[in-house]
Amino acid sequence: MYDDDQVFLNLVGHAGLSPEVEQAIQTAVQIGFGPAKTPSCCEEVELNDDQLALLRLGTARRLHPSAV
Repeated sequence: MYDDDQVFLNLVGHAGLSPEVEQAIQTAVQIGFGPAKTPSCCEEVELNDDQLALLRLGTARRLHPSAV
């Protein structure tokens, strides 16, 4: 969704996340945009509606089965 991972990481820094969640997201982004030989991974984190909106992930809330 973001053309530049730094834009997303900058928003993550302003989303009011706990340090642990922020670090988990930063690590996942770095792995995902790393060398092609690096396996990708996922991090499951809980975000509130304000954090989703700030990260421009509000549609993710509507698409997730547990949100209905």
